[in-house]
Amino acid sequence: MTTALPSRLGQLAVPAATCLVAMVAVLLLLEPEGWLLTLAALAPLVLASGRITSVAATAATETERLRQERAVLEHVVRLAGDGIVLLGADGRVRLWNQAMERITEVPAGDALGRRYDDLLAGPDASGARVTLNRLLDGIGPDDPHRSAEIRISMAEGLEHWLCCDHSLKFEGRSWTMDVVTVHDVTRMREVERAKADFVAAVSHELRTPITPIKGYVELLRAKGESMSEELRQDVLRTVAERTNHMARLIEDLLLASRISSEGPGAVVLGLRLEPTDLVEVTRRAAADYLREPTRRVTLEPPPQPLEISADPLRLSQILVNLLSNAHKYSPPDTPIRVRLWRDDGWAKVAVIDQGLGVPAEELERIFDKFHRVEDPMTMTASGTGLGLYIARELARAMGGEVEASRSPQRGSTFTVRLPLARQIASAVVPSP
Repeated sequence: MTTALPSRLGQLAVPAATCLVAMVAVLLLLEPEGWLLTLAALAPLVLASGRITSVAATAATETERLRQERAVLEHVVRLAGDGIVLLGADGRVRLWNQAMERITEVPAGDALGRRYDDLLAGPDASGARVTLNRLLDGIGPDDPHRSAEIRISMAEGLEHWLCCDHSLKFEGRSWTMDVVTVHDVTRMREVERAKADFVAAVSHELRTPITPIKGYVELLRAKGESMSEELRQDVLRTVAERTNHMARLIEDLLLASRISSEGPGAVVLGLRLEPTDLVEVTRRAAADYLREPTRRVTLEPPPQPLEISADPLRLSQILVNLLSNAHKYSPPDTPIRVRLWRDDGWAKVAVIDQGLGVPAEELERIFDKFHRVEDPMTMTASGTGLGLYIARELARAMGGEVEASRSPQRGSTFTVRLPLARQIASAVVPSP
């Protein structure tokens, strides 16, 4: 009887082990930590059979592997660049990853348990509000995917466009889980709008000078011989001004295209750097404005020259763009200050107006190519949205920068900074 007992235990070990593995597997599915309690409760049985101990060890190893894989998946979801939201059958949030916190500025703790419509329902391009029920209306297991672009409001009045792709899990005809991947497509929308705005702005800018040119040319052809010399010269002067306007527009377009296709460094190829006095170049760039009867522009130069290494022609182009902007976006009876000074190795010139000012959220975007704060369909000032973009790129090509800020009372300040000549020399001369 004694010798038969190990044999009998060995026969019992296989079904006992199978039962143990099944119990562990069930608990793994329902409660990942439950297998620890199961093994503790079955410790006497494990001690009674070496085979069961081996199976339990295998189960523990497999469980640890699954736990590690689960941890990896949790990291992937948490650190994914796209937003990931998990909805239960009741339409409430069960998972809200870090990307969603960044995209919506809503912490996961505030999102969990809330209804989808409270967080991600919003108007589409047509203005119709897209709710979860409306989006998933008519969905079924044969076609478990839906997608929509919606607009949501952020802090400080900013609006973002989000593309929400829904993938649903069905049991029968009812969905039990909805995995939503969210992409912030605001920048794409802005690019599309900028392209449309650019076409509208360029069409307007080209049409404006072409109309008088065509009219005056027809007038000269029909009545040129009978016109007085003074009138004829006045007409030719107007044609020349409009032609110069078109030439500047085309030059801006070509320069912007070159910067975009070859990178900002491409403009360096066209620069002719030489010792330059920033004060003198500023004085020449503002000469036409300084001669105006209204005397809106006032120059505030330092007592000493500001020697820099720059291309005088391109530097003048930067300053003319900034002065032109100040005139366009400020009332005609308000002053425009042009202040120059040196600051810790930099030569600086600021154009300060008292116009409408630039909204805080637009201070960086106004330097984007084709960007206009105004709607091109209702804009009150002409322009293509290239002036500030080109001004910044030219300044950067000469080792400087153009920055925008809001004036304390009202209006905007655009500041150009370029390294002083002595600063450049000290940077290139090797130390002994």
